Amino acid sequence: GEDHSTPTYGKVFIAVKPAVGSVISDVRKTALIASLDNRNVLSIDPEIIDAEFLYVIPSVIVNYNPSKTTLSAGAIESGVHTTAAAFQTENLNSFGKIFRFSKFSTEIDNSDTSILSNETTLQLQKRFTPVVGISTKYEIKYNNAILNNGVAGDITSTSFTYSGFTCTLRDDATGNIDVVRASGSTFVVVAEQIGSVDYAAGIVTINSFNPSAVDNSGVIHLNVTPAFPDIVPVREQILQLAQTSVNTVEDREE
Repeated sequence: GEDHSTPTYGKVFIAVKPAVGSVISDVRKTALIASLDNRNVLSIDPEIIDAEFLYVIPSVIVNYNPSKTTLSAGAIESGVHTTAAAFQTENLNSFGKIFRFSKFSTEIDNSDTSILSNETTLQLQKRFTPVVGISTKYEIKYNNAILNNGVAGDITSTSFTYSGFTCTLRDDATGNIDVVRASGSTFVVVAEQIGSVDYAAGIVTINSFNPSAVDNSGVIHLNVTPAFPDIVPVREQILQLAQTSVNTVEDREE
């Protein structure tokens, strides 16, 4: 507990990764606590908590020489997806597993002998289910520094309904979170400064957030651009790959 983001002395938090889904039931948590009775130090109060998933979203552009393979561009893209899935199985999806960018990039290059190089960018994604109709504060922790390149839009979200408009969350590059709606190729601010960003700590705070409806089965995906390519989980975090996109570009080395 003393190492928790909010130090709590005399308590130990035990994160559990479920076999199916992302959370375990309260009944199962109670059973797990009971199973610790004969092993627990009397002065320590154990508490079972859910694992916290942080999603790494790679966007991969593969440069390949078509004269060095009989595979189509689509087949090469499929092979890269298979490589990414294997990378997750072997290197992520468990407590304490770090996403090593250079290792991931190297394995993408090794997907096929025709691949000359790859250009990969990353986003990080957290998911939360806001309470509809009730103003609520949300603190979303990535525990990895967030890029601030001085341009709005390093932080974006999936859509929801707010003040009668279809909206998204978006940072303004100065440490504030706005509710915005699309108007052609630009964004119009519907509610400004409803939250803040601690770029260095990797924390997004949303204050008094009260959407009237949420798309995507009620879950908001909040994407940020990481400041550094290696992603390190903290405590109960588990890293997983999600929504990997792959595109190919022909390069005949001429």
